[in-house]
Amino acid sequence: MNLPRTNSFPDDPESLPPARRRRASRLLAPLDVDERAALFDKFAHRLSPTFDFYIFSLISGAILSLALMADNQAFLLLGIILAPMMAPVIGISLGTVIGSTRLFLRNLVGMLLGSLIVFSAAFLITSLLRVEFPGEKNLAQAHTRFSWPDFLVLFIGSVFTTIFLARRNDGQSSPTAPLASLALAYTLYLPLAGAGIGLGARLPYLWPDGLVVYLLHFICAISIGAIVLAVLGFRPLSPFGYTIGGAVALAAILLALGMGSFSAVVTARIGLPTATFTLTPTPTATYTPTSTSVPPTATLTMTVTSSLTITPSITPSITPTPVLGLVRSDISQGARIRSEPGGQTVGFLAQNTWVVLLPETVEQDGIIWIQVVAPDGTRGWLVSDLVLRVTPTLLPSP
Repeated sequence: MNLPRTNSFPDDPESLPPARRRRASRLLAPLDVDERAALFDKFAHRLSPTFDFYIFSLISGAILSLALMADNQAFLLLGIILAPMMAPVIGISLGTVIGSTRLFLRNLVGMLLGSLIVFSAAFLITSLLRVEFPGEKNLAQAHTRFSWPDFLVLFIGSVFTTIFLARRNDGQSSPTAPLASLALAYTLYLPLAGAGIGLGARLPYLWPDGLVVYLLHFICAISIGAIVLAVLGFRPLSPFGYTIGGAVALAAILLALGMGSFSAVVTARIGLPTATFTLTPTPTATYTPTSTSVPPTATLTMTVTSSLTITPSITPSITPTPVLGLVRSDISQGARIRSEPGGQTVGFLAQNTWVVLLPETVEQDGIIWIQVVAPDGTRGWLVSDLVLRVTPTLLPSP
């Protein structure tokens, strides 16, 4: 006797036993393999980057660049609010956890393309506007350095963005997910915009440091998201997935260590030679006495004629001793040398750089400016508090 085959449907959650219902509510992945595959497909579709992601990345990158150049926190907040949801970051984490190479690469390429749009927007805006960058202590420098408060924001944003995106199984994102995603945009797009500004404006310690901080934050966000998804119940669909996840985790650890070493080399400020001034005073004095004496000639009148001629000739030639100063600045960029007191920046002088102090000084707005000559011959003005006057010791040449 052959019985007709019937299609099996998932159990109604309301008809499940209480213990199984509680277990199903705690786990994001359904108990059935087919349901797990359907959930992963639905979840992966929500995390994939769309055209809107790139458009809002461009808008956010442009506003963040203007905010950092103007050192304006209001524009900075606007740029973060207009940033797209960082769902591709969680998509990379999901691809790592479930072992899907296609999902991993699709979200990785999409996220890197959005980041490139932000970086290019910052670089082009800075290169085209060519505005004077604000003072040494500004928002750009604050966000292109690694700091534990920023890392705490990154950690909280990664955890809650992952939870809010994964908790909805109906194909829709949680309404609180975009709010948590702002923390990820804050820690990812801001250092990247600062790096673009540093490259466009040729500002030292902004271009490399911002890129390093972005990569470190990016790797940490992926790792945190993968750990949260694993805790929530997401597992590879096949044993091969564990191999992909382990390889990705190992590559992330090695890349994080490499980026940390590179950051240490960059922040060491290696490469600017310190000019050494050699003082060589050349005093010369010439004294040439000339004496001509005519012996007396005896005549009938006994006349004595004496002639003495002394012609002194002293020609001193002493090279004036230059007054030297040593740059003392606690700012990572060093001290700014400007074309005029409070004017445009013409260069940067690193810590412990020797400069020649000129006698001209100007007081403007309560700040005393002193004219200096840099080791490369650049003549400009420095704040007098940033220069330590040094009295050199003369070494006369033999």
